[in-house]
Amino acid sequence: WTDVIQVFVLMGGAIFVLFYIPNHVPDGSAGMIDIANNADKLRLFDFHFSLQSPTLWVLILGGVAANLISYGGDQAVIQRYLTTKDEKSAARGIWLNWFLTIPTTFIFFALGTALFTFYRTHPDALSPTLQQSDAIFPWFIVTQLPNGVAGFLIAGIFAAAMSSLDSSMNSVATAFTTDFYRRFKPTTPDRRCLKIARIATVIIGLLGMGIALVMATWDIQSLWEEFSKYIGLFGGGLGGLFVLAIFTKRATAPGVLVGLIASAIVQFVLKQNDVVHGVMFSATGMLSCLTIGYFASVVLPTGKKKELDGLTIYTLSSLPKQNT
Repeated sequence: WTDVIQVFVLMGGAIFVLFYIPNHVPDGSAGMIDIANNADKLRLFDFHFSLQSPTLWVLILGGVAANLISYGGDQAVIQRYLTTKDEKSAARGIWLNWFLTIPTTFIFFALGTALFTFYRTHPDALSPTLQQSDAIFPWFIVTQLPNGVAGFLIAGIFAAAMSSLDSSMNSVATAFTTDFYRRFKPTTPDRRCLKIARIATVIIGLLGMGIALVMATWDIQSLWEEFSKYIGLFGGGLGGLFVLAIFTKRATAPGVLVGLIASAIVQFVLKQNDVVHGVMFSATGMLSCLTIGYFASVVLPTGKKKELDGLTIYTLSSLPKQNT
């Protein structure tokens, strides 16, 4: 529920700026459109085929894969499913998120274009010391907006950070406690597990702060591109694992493990040789794990055959009616 409040703060601030900037640009909205159009900032699609630049095809392939990874294997998303009362409620939440993603994406990319037009008409207002594009919006807030509104928007930026960090820290702590600690100590009482999860959250938070301080020294021009790149590098294989488990009946533990390791090697080679754009790493990781993992599952011996009732899309009907 804290995330819900944070979303309203963040979106409210972004929408306010979209209405604020036209009043400080010559000719208002019409002037903004002319400036943006002359600078080729309103071209929505890049249709030329290249896997090394953010073309339409790269964004579609990488975006679909990244969302499949998040919706299928990211504990930060899955924990939200688990708070709903039934599967229909979870499905409604997914569809609502999909529906809201479209206007939200448009608003934030439009905000970037609006800031471009503002500083094109007020070049003296932009600090020459800014070296990263991600610093422009905070600079605009501090230097151009009234104090009360500036505070509201700064709160919105922190809200955006908190809405990602709080759920992620909780997710990692939950996964560690449930999948590792409790697996080796299944009789541990809940109170003890809660304490372990809290300690894990503190440690994860401190590690995250350390990594953030290190990344602050890197030459990062766009956090969005960096986020997409690392999600693909470290989560691409996880997406392939999810697809193997849900959409095939031939996947085996040894085969999937081979696919996961092979996917990591493929990702490393692509990263070292700059073969594809960072957004594509989600797709390359998922496809390599899926392909290699499937063939490895066919080749490697499986041992005792396991029951798949309710575990794949092909065996959901085998579950009792009340459990599906």
